[in-house]
Amino acid sequence: MLVKDVMATGNVLTAREEDDLALTTQMMAWANVRHLPVLAGDEVTGLLTERELLLHRQDQASVKVAEVMNRNVALAFPDEPLSEAIARMVETQNECLPVVEDHRLVGLLTPLDVLAHETGAPQTALPGGRARSFPPVEEVMKHDPATVHGQHLLLDAAALMAALNVRHVPVVGDRGQLLGMLSDRDIRNRIGDPWSALHEPEVRARVRDLRVWTAMTCPAVCVPASANMGDAVARLIEDRVGVVVVIDREERPIGILSYVDALRALSATPPH
Repeated sequence: MLVKDVMATGNVLTAREEDDLALTTQMMAWANVRHLPVLAGDEVTGLLTERELLLHRQDQASVKVAEVMNRNVALAFPDEPLSEAIARMVETQNECLPVVEDHRLVGLLTPLDVLAHETGAPQTALPGGRARSFPPVEEVMKHDPATVHGQHLLLDAAALMAALNVRHVPVVGDRGQLLGMLSDRDIRNRIGDPWSALHEPEVRARVRDLRVWTAMTCPAVCVPASANMGDAVARLIEDRVGVVVVIDREERPIGILSYVDALRALSATPPH
C-alpha cells in the first residue's frame, strides 16, 4: 500500500509564510482544521498547528505565520510505502504529513486518514483477504492519566497541562467519574492565549476565578476497559478527536488512547 492510496487530495487548505497569523487562525477555525501546510512559493516550508498557536503569545497584530510555524516538518511522498510514512508520523508525532511530488504539495496524510484505512478497509482489500485482529485497549493505552476536577481553577489546569506537556486531561467529579475532557483548544477558546493568562497580572486577574467545567468539552469521547483497540479507533475517527478516554465500570478514567498510540500499535500488529 502506498501513500497515494490513502492521502487526502483536492483543494488542500494552506497558508503562506507572509500571511497574518490572526487571519490564518480565523481561517483554521472557520474551516475546522487543526493543521495547515505553510508555503513559500510552491515549496512546503513549515506546518502551522494548534500546538504552535497554543505556545505563541498573540499580543501583536503584525505577527506573521513564518514567526510561529514549525519548520521541522516531516514530509511524505505519493509513491512511498504507507508503512514508512506511518513510522515517520509516529517518530515525529506530527499531526499530519504534507505529501509532496517534485517539491510541490499534492496532498495531506493525517492520522485519521491512516487509522480509517487501516481499521476500516474490507477484508478483501487486505493481503490474502485476511482480517486484522486488535489488542485490548488496555494493552495499548497510556495508564493512569492525570485528571482535573471540574471545580478546579482553569488556570491551575492550564499550568498542569503545560508542566506535563500534555494537550488533553480528563475532567472528573467528586466520585472520580468522568465528566468531560479539557483540551488546549478548550482553554484557548475560553481564555485566549494561555501564556498571557498565566504570566500577565492584568489578564490573570480577568480569568483567575474561572473553573474547569466552564471550558471543558462534555461529554468526553470514551470507551469501556473491555473494548479493543479497533473500537477505540472507531471513536477517534467518528468523533474526529485526538484522544479517547478509557473508563472502568464506575466510569472513572483509567487510561487514554491517542492517535499516536493507535498508529504505533497498528504498525506492530500485522493482519492474520
